[in-house]
Amino acid sequence: MTTFSDDPFTGDFSSLEPVQVFDPEILRQIYRLRVEAWIPNGIEREKFPGDEFRDDDEENPVYQHWAVMNQGMVLAAGRVSIHPTIEDAPAGDLFKYLDFEQVPPFGKINRLVVHPKARRHGLARKLDHVRLEIARAAGARTILATWARPTGEARYRMLEGQGFIRCSDFDIWHEFPIGMLTALYMPLP
Repeated sequence: MTTFSDDPFTGDFSSLEPVQVFDPEILRQIYRLRVEAWIPNGIEREKFPGDEFRDDDEENPVYQHWAVMNQGMVLAAGRVSIHPTIEDAPAGDLFKYLDFEQVPPFGKINRLVVHPKARRHGLARKLDHVRLEIARAAGARTILATWARPTGEARYRMLEGQGFIRCSDFDIWHEFPIGMLTALYMPLP
């Protein structure tokens, strides 16, 4: 049961579930949440004009945005997309040269962020679960993910615990604004 208070970032979040986001105002909350989530992890605020971050192609309908919300506020968010070729996926230029079985279509989970006040409540795991289920339901045969050190070692272990396999060296590819990325994939039956 969700506990309501004056602060949407406190309480019991166990009953909250991810919802798909279409509303432009909620998407803007997600773009601002990315900055709020990354700043405490060592990314400089100066990299974010307007205190938000959105990819150039963020409005592409291939991206499904998901969020966990409380009292109208986004606590956590992530994105999933399905691509016929690896080159079409975010960071596809990295993945296409790596040595792993590349079976299309490809699902890609990325841009996972959790508000600093809402961390350690299982929200990342909930978002991963729904995004992986969407990729499976869409027929993805390979799921791609990237990890960056500012997201923490716990995030890397969470990805491995879900079945992701590292297919690159650590810190192989630089992506603005998060920094150096490590590539992972998960084959699906």
